[in-house]
Amino acid sequence: MTEANNQASSLAIREGRMLSRNCCALYMINSFAYFMAWPLLTILMVKQYGMTHLAVGTIFTAVLLLNATVALFSSVIIRGVGARNSIFSGLVLQCIGFIIIGLANVPMWAIIGLLVISTGRGAFESPMKTYLSDNILDKGMLFKTFQLTYLFVNAGAACGPLFSMTIGLKNVNANFLVAGVVFLAMAIFVILFFNNNKVIHPEDKVVREYKQAIKNKIFLCLLASEIVLAYVFIHYDTTFYQYITVLSLKNPAEIISFTVMINSVVVIVTQAIFVSLLSSISKIKRVYIGSACFVISGALIGFAAPIAGEHFDLLFYCAVVFVGIGEAVLFPLSAILVDRIAPEGAKGTYYALTNLYLLGFAAGPIVGGWALTQGWMTIFWLSDAVFVLLAAGLLLVAMRHTSATRFSDSNDVQCYSAGAQKEAD
Repeated sequence: MTEANNQASSLAIREGRMLSRNCCALYMINSFAYFMAWPLLTILMVKQYGMTHLAVGTIFTAVLLLNATVALFSSVIIRGVGARNSIFSGLVLQCIGFIIIGLANVPMWAIIGLLVISTGRGAFESPMKTYLSDNILDKGMLFKTFQLTYLFVNAGAACGPLFSMTIGLKNVNANFLVAGVVFLAMAIFVILFFNNNKVIHPEDKVVREYKQAIKNKIFLCLLASEIVLAYVFIHYDTTFYQYITVLSLKNPAEIISFTVMINSVVVIVTQAIFVSLLSSISKIKRVYIGSACFVISGALIGFAAPIAGEHFDLLFYCAVVFVGIGEAVLFPLSAILVDRIAPEGAKGTYYALTNLYLLGFAAGPIVGGWALTQGWMTIFWLSDAVFVLLAAGLLLVAMRHTSATRFSDSNDVQCYSAGAQKEAD
């Protein structure tokens, strides 16, 4: 009996490793295709269609809200068609959306394409986490997979814009068509290599699980933390770049490009080092490290212009390094926390609700733009540091009120090490 159990465990480990590799590859290609085309949307809308920056910002806010709405109810989709089929549908919708934008010759079709892409993103992201959580039973391996997927997402995000800026600018519309083809290839990959028969969720528990999640104070602390962190983080992708432009630098485009490159490299390197140090850094210490990096970054940006004068861009580069470390350390914690908090059979619902963090993404650019027009950048970035501390406090509350048997650093590492040893045997 013991030998049979060991063989079954070893098989589960091997299947988990294969699934982990497939998902990491899918995440990287998905991120590459998405960010290969996404940065060019502003160029397309402003230069080709003559839209104002306010109109473009409004469209992006609507897109993020639609993404959040679809993601919120993705657990219902999972129950109806299964996580694998939901992932497949999300990829197909993104394929269609990018092709629509690539073929569009009027703004309306480009907006429709954006809305289709947003719907696809909502149907893809939470089901991917649910699929991993349902099919990788070894919790140590699951945690390491979540860490690795974040690494590969950033690797794709770093390579995608590089491709678009060196090759895609010659024909912006063709970039979207290429992205559409890549998404179609990923959809075929999912059908061929992902199973859809692992977990069956009872269909009569949807409303009950949503109510249960909303009443779960630990989960609400985690969700509030995610929304606040998203509100702060989106400023580094929007307000930060606008601030560089407003400061009337001679070469803002070069500085922006260099900061994007620095951020991507720092995130990749930090994640690569961080995964190898999994057993030596507790999750609570990661919160301290990540939040401290965000606070330092906000302070550097806020005081850069008053203190450094014309050479404030050097402080900006330092700030990007700190935010890259903070991003790599903090953000992967959410997925594994949800896996610990959510009851078995209800993980899809909890992962779906975590997509409410997109509300922070939607609110951030509006507040940042207003602060920029008022000239309150120092106060604005220092307030972001305060928000990070608030988010860290909420995250620590969620972690410390989660049962030690369900959220233990030593358990994660021991599970993963034991699985690896079984596979070696």
